[in-house]
Amino acid sequence: MTIKDLIIDFQNTSKLVAEIFYKKYGTFELLLHVRHKKIIPREGSLDIIKKYKFHGGGLFAELPEVKIDFDFGEENRVDGFDAGRLMLYAENKMSLYPQYVNNETLIQTELDKLEKEGQIYKPKTHPGTSNYYWTVDTKA
Repeated sequence: MTIKDLIIDFQNTSKLVAEIFYKKYGTFELLLHVRHKKIIPREGSLDIIKKYKFHGGGLFAELPEVKIDFDFGEENRVDGFDAGRLMLYAENKMSLYPQYVNNETLIQTELDKLEKEGQIYKPKTHPGTSNYYWTVDTKA
């Protein structure tokens, strides 16, 4: 499996987690509804999410087969990724991504290459200032 496979898998899982909240609470503004409106509990469980916790600009979620931690991006985006979060995600799927387990340096090297090739970019916008995004919506 390649870095692109890992990124797409990570993004699909973050979108799945976010959609569970969207469906339950009827909003895409999850952080707003956690922090200010206090409609969404900061931590708990929901549907197939065994445990979740909102933190800073992100969300940690434990699903039956994987754990994920992602930061929200500008306009409530959930498709951002960075080397540290991809490494933690890979550790939950060791059989699929063994080369990325405990190897943030390799992941960052490959992200740097994708950025240099113009496939990904880092807008450095709040709340997820470390997030990268695809330059186009077609992946792998």
